[in-house]
Amino acid sequence: EAAFLSGHFGDLIDVRAEEKRREAAGHMEGLLGITPERYVCDMHPKYVSAQPLREGKTQATVYSAMQLQQKKIQHHHAHILSVMAEHHLSERVLGVAYDGTGYGDDGTIWGGEFLLCDGVSYTRAGHLLSVAMAGGDIVAKDAYASAEAYLFAAEQAGYLKGEEHPFTGKAIMKYLSDRQPADGTPDAVLRFPESRTQEDAPREADLKEKIRQKELRRAALSRDMGVAASSSVGRLFDAAAVILGLGEANHFEGQLACRLQYAAQRYERRKLKGDGSAFLAEDAGGQSAPAFGADTQGPTVLPFPIKKEPTRGGCVYIADTLRLVASLVRERNAILREMAFAFPSEEEKAQDTRNGTDKDDTRKAQMFSERMDELAFAFHEAIACMTATMCDIICGDEVPVALSGGTFANGLILRLLLPKLAAKGYTVYMNEKVPCGDGGLALGQLYAATF
Repeated sequence: EAAFLSGHFGDLIDVRAEEKRREAAGHMEGLLGITPERYVCDMHPKYVSAQPLREGKTQATVYSAMQLQQKKIQHHHAHILSVMAEHHLSERVLGVAYDGTGYGDDGTIWGGEFLLCDGVSYTRAGHLLSVAMAGGDIVAKDAYASAEAYLFAAEQAGYLKGEEHPFTGKAIMKYLSDRQPADGTPDAVLRFPESRTQEDAPREADLKEKIRQKELRRAALSRDMGVAASSSVGRLFDAAAVILGLGEANHFEGQLACRLQYAAQRYERRKLKGDGSAFLAEDAGGQSAPAFGADTQGPTVLPFPIKKEPTRGGCVYIADTLRLVASLVRERNAILREMAFAFPSEEEKAQDTRNGTDKDDTRKAQMFSERMDELAFAFHEAIACMTATMCDIICGDEVPVALSGGTFANGLILRLLLPKLAAKGYTVYMNEKVPCGDGGLALGQLYAATF
């Protein structure tokens, strides 16, 4: 048997994807000489793929949910099924699906899933904590909104105090007070002393609007109005990137996740260069471990606890992302306190010039950047440790593990995770012939139709 996949349609909420889909359907019918008998699509009610094809300029068959045996497959289940299809797996697997977004069968947004899959059926055995987010689909682009949602939830859970908030807390109040705009508008919303990119830094004229949006989102979160719960790994990466000053918006899909990965790899390369040996080694138990010199401090460790919650049919394991975010904020604030003079104000610089002193701002900024890189690495390590632990809690090494979803395009995550799974005795399968992102979903949906 063989599977033939069409080209990528792009964003399936975009109406322009409908025309591409219609053209592809007609092309595939003519090329392969087939007439569709079954129709499989995503569960998302707004995706054009979930709508019947209508007559257009091509000769595509007019599809109708009434005419065909339509089957809707949950997004992350399809990710895991794509791995099963590639490797001809029919037995039970534990699927780990990490990505930016997918419509869950409970109506919330999924994206950090542990699914026990038995062919066309599955059980959601574990997932990242669902966090309420305000802003709708724009959250995928506005990473600051993701960070804001996590910080608000962490405060509500008691993991963070208001003064620890990285954008308004006391840790950077001196920086902010030295840099108040001339009109007195609070500068705490989107300016960070450690920001290493000016690409999405706001103009002064935009600041009041940014503050207004922030206040509206916080009001929505406080009142639980117009918010959507999300367990997305992608949004968690966005929040971490914002907290570490790597940017505030995704100008293309996965932009800040890439920046976070590159920051972590910079830390890794520095340790490799300074130590003269492979950074990642295996200890006696086969665990991935940093190979530092005897006088070298190890990387920061961020906690990522897992809790068990009862469900109607049993239980589900939830990774507490709020504890992770709160720890990341505290580490960042501690570094800011240590480097209180790393970012002198304009007045201080002028005084230095008058006194003939030089504080070497460039080197201090570089040192701060390096510390943020260390936290970026610690974040990746926490994700890898949590993932391996979650697999162990859910099923031990009794079933193979299938990894899929766009997050697994991150080579560092895989490099940290795979040795941990191997040490626990797991057989691990991944996408090899189709993309781990949404470009491979169609294969998983097709595989579902064979059951």
